[in-house]
Amino acid sequence: FRIEEWENYGLVTVDSGLIYSVVDALLGGRRGGATVLIDGRGFTTIESDLVARMLRTVLSDMSAALAPITPNTMKLERIETSPRFATIAGSTNICAVATFRVDMEDRGGRFSILLPYATIEPVKHLLGQRFMGEKLGRDGIWEPHMTAEIRKTNVSVDVVLGERLLPLETVRDFAVGQTIPLHRGPDDPLDLQCGGVTLGRAQIGQRSNNIAVRMMTDIARGPRL
Repeated sequence: FRIEEWENYGLVTVDSGLIYSVVDALLGGRRGGATVLIDGRGFTTIESDLVARMLRTVLSDMSAALAPITPNTMKLERIETSPRFATIAGSTNICAVATFRVDMEDRGGRFSILLPYATIEPVKHLLGQRFMGEKLGRDGIWEPHMTAEIRKTNVSVDVVLGERLLPLETVRDFAVGQTIPLHRGPDDPLDLQCGGVTLGRAQIGQRSNNIAVRMMTDIARGPRL
C-alpha cells in the first residue's frame, strides 16, 4: 500500500490461515468449523478480492488512528502472492512491524503491518511524542477547551463587611449579643473577594427585599492583594 502524504510505501502480510478463515466466513461457512488449509496452490480471483476488502478495511482503520497525529491517505495498490514481488525495502533496512491476531469464534489468523524507516521518517518527530499534541509553546487544541471549561467553573464570591485584629483573650470572651465595631460607614465601599483574593470594590444596598451589592470598580482593574 502507498501513503500519499508520506510519499512512500508500506506492506501488509497476511497468514494463509487468516485468508482461508475470511473467505470461509464471508462465503457462509459454518461457525466453529475447522478451517481447511490448502497448501501448494495460488489464490483464486474471488479469494484475492475478498482479502482485498479486508485489507482496505485495515488500512482505513489505521489511517483513522493516525489522522489525529498527521494527515494520511493509505491506498491499497496491489496484492502479491510471491514474496519476491512484494519487496519495498532492502534486507538490511530498519523497519517497524506490528502484528495483529484476528479471532472469529474458532477460526482466525495473524497479519502484520510493516513500515520501513524511510516511510515514517517524515513524521518520526510526531510519532515520537510522549502524548498527542506535544509541542513547544501554546497548544492550539487544548487551550480553547480548557478556557471553555474554566469559564463554566462555579466559584464562591465573598463580600467582606470589615476586618479587625483582636487579641486572642478578647476573642475567647465573645458572648451572645456582644457588638463588634468594624469602623465602617454604610456608604463605605466593601471588598469583593474570591478565594481570599480581592477582585474589586462594591457598595452594599438592597434589591427586591434582598441585600445586594453594586460593583464600583471593574474586576480587571480592581485592586490586588
